[in-house]
Amino acid sequence: MFKKSAIFCALAFIAIFAFAQEASKPIKLKDIFYSSNFAFNSAGSFAMMNDGEHYTNLKVKDDNWDIEIQSIKDKTISSLINSNQILGNYKPKPPLSYEFSSNEEWLLLFENSESIYRHSSKSIVSLLNLKTKNCIKISDNKLMYPTLSPDNTKLAYVLDNNIFIFNISENKTFPITTDGIKNELINGAVDWVYEEEFSMSKGLFWNSTGTHLAFYKFNESKVKEFSMDIFKDLYPNQEKWKYPKAGEDNSKVDVAIWDATSLQTVILNLNSQKDQYIPRIRWTNNPSILSVQRLNRLQNNWELLFCNTNGSEPRQIITENNSTYVEITDNLRFIGKSQLLYTSEKSGFNHIYCYDFEKKKEKAITTGNWEVLEICASDDISKTIYYTSTETSVLEDHLYSISYTGSNKKELRSEIGNHSISMQNGYKYYIDAHSTFNQVPNFTLYSVDGSFNLPLADNSKVRKNMSDYSFGKHEFKTIKTPNASLQSWIIYPPDFDANKKYPVLMHCYGGPGRNTVSNSYGYSNYIWHSYLAQQGYIVVSVDNRGTLKQGADFKKSTYKQLGKLEQIDQTDAAKYFASLPYVDSSRIGIWGWSFGGYLTSLCLTKAPSTFKLGIAVAPVTNWRYYDNIYTERFLQRPQDNPSGYDDNSPINFVKNLKGKYLIIHGTADDNVHYQNSVEMIEAMIQANVEFDSEIYPNKNHSIYGGNTRYHLYNRMTNYIFQNL
Repeated sequence: MFKKSAIFCALAFIAIFAFAQEASKPIKLKDIFYSSNFAFNSAGSFAMMNDGEHYTNLKVKDDNWDIEIQSIKDKTISSLINSNQILGNYKPKPPLSYEFSSNEEWLLLFENSESIYRHSSKSIVSLLNLKTKNCIKISDNKLMYPTLSPDNTKLAYVLDNNIFIFNISENKTFPITTDGIKNELINGAVDWVYEEEFSMSKGLFWNSTGTHLAFYKFNESKVKEFSMDIFKDLYPNQEKWKYPKAGEDNSKVDVAIWDATSLQTVILNLNSQKDQYIPRIRWTNNPSILSVQRLNRLQNNWELLFCNTNGSEPRQIITENNSTYVEITDNLRFIGKSQLLYTSEKSGFNHIYCYDFEKKKEKAITTGNWEVLEICASDDISKTIYYTSTETSVLEDHLYSISYTGSNKKELRSEIGNHSISMQNGYKYYIDAHSTFNQVPNFTLYSVDGSFNLPLADNSKVRKNMSDYSFGKHEFKTIKTPNASLQSWIIYPPDFDANKKYPVLMHCYGGPGRNTVSNSYGYSNYIWHSYLAQQGYIVVSVDNRGTLKQGADFKKSTYKQLGKLEQIDQTDAAKYFASLPYVDSSRIGIWGWSFGGYLTSLCLTKAPSTFKLGIAVAPVTNWRYYDNIYTERFLQRPQDNPSGYDDNSPINFVKNLKGKYLIIHGTADDNVHYQNSVEMIEAMIQANVEFDSEIYPNKNHSIYGGNTRYHLYNRMTNYIFQNL
């Protein structure tokens, strides 16, 4: 009975699929970048209120705006503040964003925001009193990191590398640092390499009572400068910033605490003259104790320190040593008066631990041969931890809850696909951005008890639009190679015929702790790959050794030899696909961006007989050119491990290049400098090998703006059509 039903359903599906194929229209390249057919809605400016039962949204019409407040349960809507209600001599104009004070009596409003690097920005800032409707413009200058004290009496911000305090009741501003100088000393922010490699930028933090402000001081005077020309005027402008490359000097980093009562500042004794990193500072639940995380230069010794506001000697709470490196995350959480949660890979897989720093006892909260990805929240009232993990599948992130004791574990989101979670104020609700490989995300608000859900974005239109197009079948497959078992995805042409021969294009990233193989939506790359499949290409991606979600041994196997195993795995995967009866083994190509561009270049130069084509976008070509925090984490310093650098940098193997090779770079890339491509091109010229190149003036690592993205993908598309 079951078998007959299954066969009937399969036949029905085939018939429906065949009909859908006949009705489907082809994807056009311009549709991906200029049409709204594939543009989906997100949760927008959704912000949960403190009570956990209401949320706000920003509505804009012309020069006017309205922040609405809506009840989750009965869906009633009212206006919290309308721009026409604002009193005083300043009225912020859209586009803008907002942030509530801790007691929700004030709004910080941000206008004309301007990005600086990956995480940092500056904005015109104003402060709105929701009771009086009076709005105060803090400064005519664009400010960085405006932060209200929890007692709502003071606003701290950064301007010109110094920290200022705006006293709200007195409407007065005064500096608490005066020694800030561009490219020499930074107060309240971090330098370029901390921002890029430790995923941080803000460098000032109030304690829970607003009596003390902790902040970073970066002395980067001995860090060497990097410069690049911006080609806009008759004479180009030159931008300069401090960029410590592998093996070079770092900033000397201090942490200071300012006392709002005495107006005095103390510098903590963290041995700033040592070659070390301070990648995180965070106040504990005790307003007199600041936690500081410290790493040695090789990043294989991690310490958690407790520092008192009086500047007394720091107390070491936890230390962890590793034969490779220790990851820095935002998973540290303080619970109750004497406990903390953190994650560690010390068992071989990333898991949650609870440490009692008074009793000096530790307990593993989660265990198993799977990875905890993120602690989303910890709720002291219900004594519950919310986290995402790979326990269900290495291809999917799912949400779980577990008690502080490690009992009563529950899977809260079990639908097939990937779940990106944002816990909301009060921990009664969370937003789930749920997607699958070929389905755009749904943004839904759920209650943690599972009794309520509220769709936050209607993407039925884009799903309908996508159903009109011709998308090929995809599958996930574990590839067994001579050296490893690797996860992969494959997109087949819509009219795939196993009796024909197809070229294969591989998409790679492959860098440490990053995955391309996931049952989650791939955005514009998914559409572009499907477009190529529609043109008769099989498109695949493989997660090599060194990537995330398969344990510390798998991820850290590339230590001190970055690129070696990754290139072997991608080449082995290419040979696997070449062995399939429906693949044309003479037509295997590979492309990637950033680390993927590096890996592409390495494959073309170290396995020239395997790959017919490679496209490298913004690639690292010599690890000596890249920043020290990232590079030394995986390779140590060049002076300690020269062969690890030289044996796996494609610039040293250009003489082997045989296939068609296209190298692409933006000239204003502050991350992977254009220098990488310039030096690679020079090496290829001197080796008398043929190559192709495409340069994007004044574009950064993302290479976008105006017609740029379409031009880039059109260039890559034509290159593939002509050469693969």
